[in-house]
Amino acid sequence: MRRLFTYAAFVATSSLCSCSATTPDANATASARQDLRDAAPSARADVVAVLSRVKGTDAWCTGIVLEPGLVLTAQHCLGPAVAPNANLDCATATLATISSDSQAWVAQGDRVSESTSSLVSVSNVRIPSGATRLCGDDLALLELATPLAAAAPAALTGQLPVAHAVFTSVGYGTDGIVSGTLRENDAAEFVCAGADCADARIASNEILAKSGACEGDSGGPALNRDGNVFAIAVRSQSDCAQTAYLELEPHLPWLAHNAADIAAAQGLAIPEWAATALKALPDAAASLPPEHQYFAYGGCSVPTRGPKSAMATLLMLGIVMSARRRSAS
Repeated sequence: MRRLFTYAAFVATSSLCSCSATTPDANATASARQDLRDAAPSARADVVAVLSRVKGTDAWCTGIVLEPGLVLTAQHCLGPAVAPNANLDCATATLATISSDSQAWVAQGDRVSESTSSLVSVSNVRIPSGATRLCGDDLALLELATPLAAAAPAALTGQLPVAHAVFTSVGYGTDGIVSGTLRENDAAEFVCAGADCADARIASNEILAKSGACEGDSGGPALNRDGNVFAIAVRSQSDCAQTAYLELEPHLPWLAHNAADIAAAQGLAIPEWAATALKALPDAAASLPPEHQYFAYGGCSVPTRGPKSAMATLLMLGIVMSARRRSAS
């Protein structure tokens, strides 16, 4: 029997900085198993590294730039460290609650571990209301304190490739020697989706792939031949031979509302993919913002609230398999 998926976020240890704006040491990383095996260096400007600090443990993940001030990633990357679980049961597994003393940053560049000056603070995190399943709900949106200066926002799509089609996977996972290096695999293989997989490790809104995504690649994108993101990495086998990706299609309305909300707040045009998704909705749904939970970063309080305006709030999409979180003491 195949081993079930585990988390795949890359974790490093640092001092606890609860309720402070202290910049973390981006070089405080340790070795882990190979990411995006046989992948080439990447210079994509629509993918960023995501660093979270929870109860003294730092974890690197990957995120997708939707707008200069908005990044999509995996929700599990923001929760407390969770030990690898070889007996993961998708029917019962739940996401850990986001800690009130968590902090998060994003960084751009092909070698983010070499430049702490590029870190941008996450001010708010938003997840869909009731998003508690590890399999199927592992996503989140990060609202940045300062818009990214050199962002090239990605386009999202709900259309999946056909079985065994080739796609591109991207991530900042470690290769065991160098961490925080952006790589992409242009020969990733789409295996199956949802019920077609007949696999207890895959939820109905997830896909199974062979992409080489591993520790630190959680939240990273799966891109089709047109360069559009159709899924994000969320879990992996212990040897990283297979990866579970969360489909974006079921979440597109939620994401589109939030992208429109942030664009309006920053005086930007609504991304084309978001405008298209909103036009496809029934009139009633097109103006109704989805419910969400809101977490304020950069302070001690973590309020939970519903939407206050007709525009939907940010959705935190799950990062590709968050590297297994380990706290080294």
